[in-house]
Amino acid sequence: EVDGEEEEVDCENGLDSDTMEDYPTSSPLRGQMSGREMVHHPSPGVEDRAGYWFLQRTATWNLAGMNFCTNYIISSFIAMLSMFLNLDVGLDLAVTGAYNSVVFAASIAAKVLFGVAADHPRFGNTFSMCGLLLSVFGTLAVFRWPYSSGDGWSLEPTTNHFQLLTFAVIYGLGYGASFTISNSMPAKLFGHERGYCKLQSFLAAVAYMGSFIGVFLTGQLRDAFGSYGVAFAVYPLMASIVCVNFAFLVRGQRQQLQQRRSSS
Repeated sequence: EVDGEEEEVDCENGLDSDTMEDYPTSSPLRGQMSGREMVHHPSPGVEDRAGYWFLQRTATWNLAGMNFCTNYIISSFIAMLSMFLNLDVGLDLAVTGAYNSVVFAASIAAKVLFGVAADHPRFGNTFSMCGLLLSVFGTLAVFRWPYSSGDGWSLEPTTNHFQLLTFAVIYGLGYGASFTISNSMPAKLFGHERGYCKLQSFLAAVAYMGSFIGVFLTGQLRDAFGSYGVAFAVYPLMASIVCVNFAFLVRGQRQQLQQRRSSS
């Protein structure tokens, strides 16, 4: 009792009603008050009081997988592409720079295009998945096509200039799309939550870990096998993992939407 008035207290969490008002309605600390009673959701207060609630969410680890794999591909491919074109294909630096410029130009276009497409109210997730699939096809396009090699499919990167140009365009579009989607999904899912900045810092750390491991491992594989074939073969696998992570995120969103509709 304070100043002659009894203060309403959440006995389970030790929080008074004024403190409870500081939390958003989406927080598990908020319940439904009826007079002096308050009904809580399971595990009240864990998310906001611990500060690392996102580590308990399956969606967080799918986002982490997307960020790790996306940055693994982007950072290492860009770092190694110039050396591959210059040393393995035998192009001079001017032509090598032109191919890199095509990749970046396509990525700029994709970032704008898929930034708009991903916000579509009905087909946003479909457009996003199409953008992520471009990354898969783009990383596959760097390998020799069956017609360009007498032995059929090969793990060796192509030296055909038309195919290299096709690769640069498709991969650039996939690069821009995957970068945009992987960076926008956290805000879509958790932008309203407390501790969102901590989530972003966690995902940024995971992303740069992917960059570090990608550049290091790609160089090691190049030295171990004498070509970029095996090193580049990791990229389509990583791009496929990004698609799987995104599919799990979309499924989780749909399940939550169904639960809200059924409860209402």
